[in-house]
Amino acid sequence: MRCCSESSVLSPRRLGKVQKKLDQLAEALPGRVSCVILSPAGTLIARSTHDNQPIDNWLPRISLLKRSLLDFGDVLGDCFCPAVHIKGERHVVSCYDLNENVIAMITEMHETSIEFYSPEAAEAEVLPLLTGFDELLSTGTAHWAQVHP
Repeated sequence: MRCCSESSVLSPRRLGKVQKKLDQLAEALPGRVSCVILSPAGTLIARSTHDNQPIDNWLPRISLLKRSLLDFGDVLGDCFCPAVHIKGERHVVSCYDLNENVIAMITEMHETSIEFYSPEAAEAEVLPLLTGFDELLSTGTAHWAQVHP
């Protein structure tokens, strides 16, 4: 897996720690997993991907999904959605709140395997691994609702 930071948000030391946690997440899920962390403005903070798994076209959609969930929650009366899973024919996209940031895991697997994929079981594996990310990523950036009113 390859990890990079596309912004100056993370120091090299922090980026190394983020890399380790992203690798743990990827190992906990089936299939080929790429992870991205986005700021409230939709800026890429860090990513960990397979070299041949392009995900750049996913980034604006993940940011739009997060903003849409916030808007939908407002319509329902301040309803909060800390996680969302979307299952397609060959991909599962799971997004989790990390305080003001969002982490998305894009899992690619064979279409017969995806039929038996359980987002609930995956979430049980992922949630304990998300602890500690908030401290690594705390930068004082604005919240999603403030950036995208």
